[in-house]
Amino acid sequence: MAVVLLAVAVIPAPPARAQNATFVAKSDRTQVPLGDSFLYDVTLSLSGAEASAYRPPDFKGFRVLGEHPSQSTQIQMGGGGSFMQTVYSWRYELQPIEKGTFA
Repeated sequence: MAVVLLAVAVIPAPPARAQNATFVAKSDRTQVPLGDSFLYDVTLSLSGAEASAYRPPDFKGFRVLGEHPSQSTQIQMGGGGSFMQTVYSWRYELQPIEKGTFA
């Protein structure tokens, strides 16, 4: 049985006009046999800004079986201030097409 190893990235995004921004990419598994599929989630959280130039990761070595984007917004008002956070999520279902280690 061939096994494909995946790396999980957790990278804080630099704030671009936003007070707080976070970027997280993770997989539901770290080893995947050839022929199986797995989920890869990308989440971008922004306070007071919008994501306008998102490009999906380069999934070289994988077949993209599905892509499911979503967006949610949280707004809090009161106490002399307000807060708005937008969370953008992309869920990919991937299947390895070759054996190897991917980072």
